[in-house]
Amino acid sequence: MQTITVTCVTVSLIRFLFCTLILLSLQAYACTNCWVLFNNKCYAFTESFMRWATVRSFCQKFGDDGDMLVIKTLAELSFLKTELRRRKKYYWTGATDEGDEGNWRWIDGSPWDPEIGKRMWYHSSGQPRINSKYNCAYSRPIADWDSMYCTKSTRALCKRSLVVGLSLWTEWGECSKTCGDGNRSRTRKYDNPTPADGGNDCNDNNALMETQFCKLIDCPVNGGLGSWTAWEQCSTTCGDGEKIRTRECNNPAPAYGGDECIADDLTEKMSCKIQECPVNGGPGTWAQWEQCSTTCGDGEKIRTRECSNPAPAYGGDECNATDLTERIYCKVQECPVNGGPGTWTAWEQCSTTCGDGEKIRTRECNNPAPAYGGDECNATDLTEGIYCKVQECPVNGGPGTWTTWEQCSTTCGDGEKIRTRECNNPAPAYGGDECNATDLTEGIYCKVQECPVNGGPGTWTTWEQCSTTCGDGEKIRIRECNYPAPAYGGDECNATDLTERIYCKVQECPGMTINHWKCRFMHVYDLTENIYCKV
Repeated sequence: MQTITVTCVTVSLIRFLFCTLILLSLQAYACTNCWVLFNNKCYAFTESFMRWATVRSFCQKFGDDGDMLVIKTLAELSFLKTELRRRKKYYWTGATDEGDEGNWRWIDGSPWDPEIGKRMWYHSSGQPRINSKYNCAYSRPIADWDSMYCTKSTRALCKRSLVVGLSLWTEWGECSKTCGDGNRSRTRKYDNPTPADGGNDCNDNNALMETQFCKLIDCPVNGGLGSWTAWEQCSTTCGDGEKIRTRECNNPAPAYGGDECIADDLTEKMSCKIQECPVNGGPGTWAQWEQCSTTCGDGEKIRTRECSNPAPAYGGDECNATDLTERIYCKVQECPVNGGPGTWTAWEQCSTTCGDGEKIRTRECNNPAPAYGGDECNATDLTEGIYCKVQECPVNGGPGTWTTWEQCSTTCGDGEKIRTRECNNPAPAYGGDECNATDLTEGIYCKVQECPVNGGPGTWTTWEQCSTTCGDGEKIRIRECNYPAPAYGGDECNATDLTERIYCKVQECPGMTINHWKCRFMHVYDLTENIYCKV
């Protein structure tokens, strides 16, 4: 088995190009130190600057499945972000939306995972850009992705599968320190595949080792005393005082469970006095009480003292004048007390239940009551009256002025004419009564002229005697046209209404037969049943 060890630890372009040539010769073995291994995939963070379109052919030189970066999982995305932060450089990726703006896809045709895309883009710059010529994605040192012109040049980032020939890494060894900064390592060998069919074992010195920084916990740091501050001002502006200076426990500050500094070591005190303090004056001993200020009634007597215990000094305050004089109540005798009006009673009810009225309130002469020969109150000061009105009084309506008379109700004969007036003198108000309807209308008799009077039949006279003494006859009665008599152009009675005739027979005439009867009048009379007299 061919044994070659290559270490790529510089960013020099010449060194990297040399390393690239070595990588091409090591395709048959594994991820060498010029590549970074993650989940059986090898990643080459190159120093070769080129346009996006040439990166794929460049990466394919590293093996059959060598290609531009295509991110398959969130775990792979997290690994790449860590590497980008560590390297702090820009690299092309295999993402593009060229030819289909806004539809991002991977160069190898694998599906675009929206969740990966959401966590890739540089969100604060409005990525991914749409409707622009920024069609190719590149990674940034702050572990996110941006888009730019595909014709720009930046570093190539390649990815390929782990090549058979190198074993997987061993587990990481223990950290070299139990606290603080340390190192740990892991190894792998050229033992995949294992020797067979007479093949040779790989030598131990061909094993590859990887070392990384480790820290299990931070070591405890005990606090140390820092520098003193300047002295503070004296605690008093006069008289005995104290001034202080302090320092912090910051040289170093305690950390990771280390001890704090001793509190007494952080503060220092010393006495100070800027000047003597002013002495405020204090009241001395009281003198005797003076006589009462009045000969009767309430008075006052006074005693005084000096500001001498102590006297004011060093600019101290004089005594308060009120502390040097004392006054007390005194009374030699009572003075005459003139009466004074007391508190008003509540107002009485209004003197009327409606309309204008008056309400009154009173008070007694008791504030104070007259005493010791004092005057009584003035009577006018003990009673007070004010205008009041509980409500308006009802106003009954009164008839107003008559209208002129209307025309007579008839053109002839007896009639009536009317005049009216409204209930507005005054109008009813506040619940007062309406006017009596009979007081609002007045009617009087009138006659324009006499009406024509048609005559009417009067009373019938008695019947006259029968017109014959025997046989068929007639008797008559009459009446005059006097009920009423026609007047003022009225019609006479109908003559037929004034005479009435009826059939009569005093007796049968001797020897007469019916054939000899004659009709005396132009009337038809029933003589006997089914016998008629015809003219």
